[in-house]
Amino acid sequence: MYCEIAKKTSANTCVNLQIEQPYVCDKIIEEFGNEIYFAIEHSYLEPHEFCGAFIKECGTYENPLNQPWPLTIPGNKPAVKPWPTVPDGKPKMRVLHLADIHVDREYAIGSESLCSNDEGFVYAFCCRDYPPDNSAGGKAAIKFPAPKWGIAENCDIPFITFDESMRLISLQEKFDYIIVTGDLESHAIWDYEKETTAANIANITATLLKYFPGIPVYQAVGNHEGVPMDA
Repeated sequence: MYCEIAKKTSANTCVNLQIEQPYVCDKIIEEFGNEIYFAIEHSYLEPHEFCGAFIKECGTYENPLNQPWPLTIPGNKPAVKPWPTVPDGKPKMRVLHLADIHVDREYAIGSESLCSNDEGFVYAFCCRDYPPDNSAGGKAAIKFPAPKWGIAENCDIPFITFDESMRLISLQEKFDYIIVTGDLESHAIWDYEKETTAANIANITATLLKYFPGIPVYQAVGNHEGVPMDA
């Protein structure tokens, strides 16, 4: 019961202090609530110290773990060794390394892509459709519509960009093997669900196998493959 009360209070506080958009406040607490409650329950902080970390009127917050920790290394640091030079004539391997792809399945062409300085506090993540966008007034107020292939703003890439990139690379290069070092999901961590994350991993893997048939693919999970993130 106390956990549910704490989660509801946290979500309301998030909304009232405008820490995030209401739907993100609700989803983020739903996603991480149990972990947060466990951390608070086992914290060494007093209530006024914990509150003071967020609201200065509550009290003083000092984290002793943030203090410098001097560490003496016996004999000082070893000398830096240069990378060894590979002799000519040695066999070489061609490797495709993919990391931090961060595909956003909710990427919406034409949605607001420049939402980092969101005065109306509408957006939690750019290049997605939100309820205010769907009205005629909302669409008219968009400053820079998200383009088809993505943009270097607070957005992740649409799936078509990943798919087309793999297609073009496969036409130009031949690899001995491929390594994928995780973080395939978008940065919208409040939306994570086991089923959608598993489907995303399967879909990206299928794309690699489609464009690089017969080439070994070695995958590792990143912190964004956890549900919730970092789990």
